[in-house]
Amino acid sequence: MPAVMIRQLQVFTQIMHNTTTPAQRQVLLDQAAMIQRANVEANPEPADRADVQRRYDQLLAVHAHLTDGRVRR
Repeated sequence: MPAVMIRQLQVFTQIMHNTTTPAQRQVLLDQAAMIQRANVEANPEPADRADVQRRYDQLLAVHAHLTDGRVRR
């Protein structure tokens, strides 16, 4: 299960780079937040939870970078 969550978050991060509107980014953020909640609630292994958390944090960092206007796509 953690491997699937990690892969989903990786793909969402890649897609985030190609979004053009705040609404598109919000959809990805909402889906990623659901994955992160499932990670916290259902993942018993601390190392696995940390791996998923890192991918979630990467997505949030990309979102912040895009919304701060430093990257124009």
